[in-house]
Amino acid sequence: MGDPAGIGPEIVLKAAAALSSRVKAGEFSLQVAGCASVLDEAADKLGLTPLSRLPQPPTLLDIDAPRETVTIGEPTAETGRIAHDCIERAVRAVQA
Repeated sequence: MGDPAGIGPEIVLKAAAALSSRVKAGEFSLQVAGCASVLDEAADKLGLTPLSRLPQPPTLLDIDAPRETVTIGEPTAETGRIAHDCIERAVRAVQA
């Protein structure tokens, strides 16, 4: 997901939606390292389909990001920490 205050949530939502039919067909699986509440709010604000409502939702590697610490468009040290946690979690998943 990257920085929850940036464009990462939008990119994740659009990419997951675009790839959902291929995931459902069994071509590959999709995992997302990100914060469920941030992704849900981004979907709502942008009029996009939430991950949980996709025909084949990706596995969410949920990152703890208290909703009140994230304001879209306002990066902070805390959103930088969350971005770091997302990357770290994704790397661990790939290495597993």
